[in-house]
Amino acid sequence: MEDHFSLGPQGLSDGVIRVRHLAEGDADAYAAATEDPAVVRFGHLPRPSYTSELVREDIRTTIADGLRAGTFAVLAIADAVSDDYLGSIVLFDVDRDAASAEVGFLLTPTARGRGAAVRAVDLVTAWCFDRLGLIELRARTEVANTASQRTLERAGFHRQGEATLSVTPSGRTTESLLYLRSA
Repeated sequence: MEDHFSLGPQGLSDGVIRVRHLAEGDADAYAAATEDPAVVRFGHLPRPSYTSELVREDIRTTIADGLRAGTFAVLAIADAVSDDYLGSIVLFDVDRDAASAEVGFLLTPTARGRGAAVRAVDLVTAWCFDRLGLIELRARTEVANTASQRTLERAGFHRQGEATLSVTPSGRTTESLLYLRSA
């Protein structure tokens, strides 16, 4: 399978966390994370609920298709030593002509508060700019999601303007803030 989002055999790592392709072995942890109240409230995932089998099916089909086409990537955030799943980071709305994409992320409850999301966003941002040739990354977050806002700011993203209504990947319309980071 051709993969427009090749991470190399070891993925991206800073020695503390590793960003790698989502694997079928992550399905149980991913499905469990989608049931966390914070993820339910702020995650805006395309499906209203996930089971381990649905996640495995998505990895084999929808996610594999996105990797092949270069249109989106669902990646795992993992502990660099144990390889335990900590969350995921997603690139979507990839526009190669405009050299831009949107990034989103979620963490399991046990991974929060350790800087894993900032580290993952930093690693993916550098990879997007250095390896994929992108020059701009966008991120949206709900006004009430101050944890994501702090993560994005710590990862070098800058808020653009005031809150606006936007449609999320889940299809909901929310009051969101736009953040940008340029190469």
